[in-house]
Amino acid sequence: MGNIQLFYEWDWNAAELSYNRAIELNKNNADARWFYGMGLASRGHYDEAIKQGLRAIELDPLSLLVNVQVGWIFWLADRMDDVITQARKILDLEPNSFGAHWLIGGAYLAKQMADEAIESYQKSVSSVGVISSCRR
Repeated sequence: MGNIQLFYEWDWNAAELSYNRAIELNKNNADARWFYGMGLASRGHYDEAIKQGLRAIELDPLSLLVNVQVGWIFWLADRMDDVITQARKILDLEPNSFGAHWLIGGAYLAKQMADEAIESYQKSVSSVGVISSCRR
């Protein structure tokens, strides 16, 4: 419900209530926490967003999705060094992670490190081919 309220109805207050209710019903719901974190970050509440994101990682440390989304929370909070650190943790889990390379590229671009950004984006595009070949 929170996702519909946030992403389709643009009703941040209702979404926050829904995310909090989901967390109240299941404190170990990593998805509710990172979605809530994204909602908080979109409103500029970065400290609480990061707290929710890091809790989501504690609950589901091997989830690439959770880890990438926390990287995006850091990105929205303009914490590019933390983005890079988070993305490197993702690469420890999955060296061919499209999302991790994309996060690093975005962080380097924000830091005006164009050559490094291009290299990371190229790795991101290359990783899609690796993943596709694994599915065949």
